[in-house]
Amino acid sequence: PQSWPRYFFPNWDHLSELRSFAHRIGLSKLNLGYLKRVFVDRSYVSIPGTEMGIRKFEVLPHYDNEELWYPGQSLLTDKTAHVLKTTFPLIHQEGLDAIQSHLLSEDSIVLVSKLIGIPDMIVASDYPYTPDIITRAFYSLIFVINEHINETACNEFLHRFIISHLINCDIFALMNLQDPESLLNDFLQKSNKPEAEPRIVRKATAEHFLHSYFVAFYCDQEFLAIGHGETLSLARKDAALNSLKVIYNEISCVRTPISKSITN
Repeated sequence: PQSWPRYFFPNWDHLSELRSFAHRIGLSKLNLGYLKRVFVDRSYVSIPGTEMGIRKFEVLPHYDNEELWYPGQSLLTDKTAHVLKTTFPLIHQEGLDAIQSHLLSEDSIVLVSKLIGIPDMIVASDYPYTPDIITRAFYSLIFVINEHINETACNEFLHRFIISHLINCDIFALMNLQDPESLLNDFLQKSNKPEAEPRIVRKATAEHFLHSYFVAFYCDQEFLAIGHGETLSLARKDAALNSLKVIYNEISCVRTPISKSITN
C-alpha cells in the first residue's frame, strides 16, 4: 500500500539500498554502519511488537540519530554562513541572514532530502514521515560526512545540494530590501566613491492615464542603472535595486561564481 514505507516490501534490502544511496550522492567511502544510524529516528521505540515482522526487524535497532542531528544542524548553519559572507562580502548581515534562512528553511531541506532519496532510507514509527523526521536525518547525514569522511567531502556535499540553490536565484528578492538606496550608498562609501545621484530621465504624469516615472542613478558622473515606478519614490527604489544588481553582476553577463571555500 502507498501508506507503507518502501522497506516494508519483500524485495527491500536495506543494506543494498544504503550502499546505492551512498554511491549515488558521491559518498561511497562512507562506512555503512554510520550511514545506517543516520536514518534511524528516535521514534522507532514506539513501533508495535506486532509490526516487527512486517518491518523486517528481528529486534529494534539499538541506535538512532538523536545525538547526530543537532551538531549537524549547527555545522550546516556555520558553513553556509561562511560561504555566503565570502561570496557576498558587501551585503549587510540582515541580508545574508535572509538568504541563509531561504537556503536552510524546512521546505528547502525537505525538498533536497526527497530529491536525493533520504525518505526511502528512514526508519521511523510513523509514515508518511513528518518534515522534522526528514530534516533530522539530513542534519545527521551532514554531521556523519564531516566526522567520518572529511571536511572537504562535507563542503562538496553542501555546495552541490544546498549552496547550488542560489544559481539563477535573485538574491535581492530574497532579502526583501526596504531601503535599497541607503544600502547602495553604503556600498559606494566602502568603495571610496561618492553617493549615488538620482536623476529623472523620463516621466508621464498629468497628460497620461497612468503615471510613470523613470529614474536613473549616477555615481561620479557614471551611469549605474535605471528604474521605473508609478510614483517617484517607487522609481527611485527600483533604480537603486537595479544598481545593486549591476554591482553584484546580477544583470551583467559576467557573474562571480559562488565560492567553494566553506572552511572557516
